[in-house]
Amino acid sequence: MTAREFMSTPVVSVQPEATIKHVIEQMAAHRVSGLPVVDRQGHLMGVISESDILARLEHGGKGTGLAGLVGHFAQPFSAIRKLHGQTAAEIMTAPAITAGPEASFRELLHLMTAHNVNRLPIVEGGQVIGIVTRADILRTMTRADTTITEDVRWHLIHDLWVDPTSLEITTREGIVTISGEVGTRSEAELVKRWVAMTEGAVDVDASGLRYRLDDRHIVPPTGSLESPRRK
Repeated sequence: MTAREFMSTPVVSVQPEATIKHVIEQMAAHRVSGLPVVDRQGHLMGVISESDILARLEHGGKGTGLAGLVGHFAQPFSAIRKLHGQTAAEIMTAPAITAGPEASFRELLHLMTAHNVNRLPIVEGGQVIGIVTRADILRTMTRADTTITEDVRWHLIHDLWVDPTSLEITTREGIVTISGEVGTRSEAELVKRWVAMTEGAVDVDASGLRYRLDDRHIVPPTGSLESPRRK
């Protein structure tokens, strides 16, 4: 499954000149915790989240006295700008972590965990066409076991050209168990990786998956491939 298939669209966004109050109103109205900031052509400039706003509001009551002044100048200029900003452009996080519409479920999950973000704008041709949140990721894990098994079989046939009739595939509580025999070790490893990327698959048990040929140690024949020269 790719981002295009389960991203939220159309995307609720704000423009860079939007006030903090307007951003808060948009978040409340649409029940979201973050919004992309886009220019008038729809190009992504950054993302503004609840944490950005809360940090700005919390800082509003600080900064008085000598200690506040010292702390103020000890911060990078970008951080000072965020904490004193009045518009979305001034307090947003930029550049935003994004993904393309063909990014897989696992790729999206990796981006979110690696960068500790709650949402990923999906960008195509410079335009924001959707958004994927952690809640969207978690919802994919609620698929029925039978649906996951059917999906695995479909992908083995259509993506890997592997005949699933020689394999036993079951899913229980999101854990896909696959056993049987395939042609080569490389094919077995590819099957395991492909099954792991299936939407809703929590884990893969491939301990019963065998192969007929270990192709890792096959050495190609040596010798010149050039045709003999004519005299």
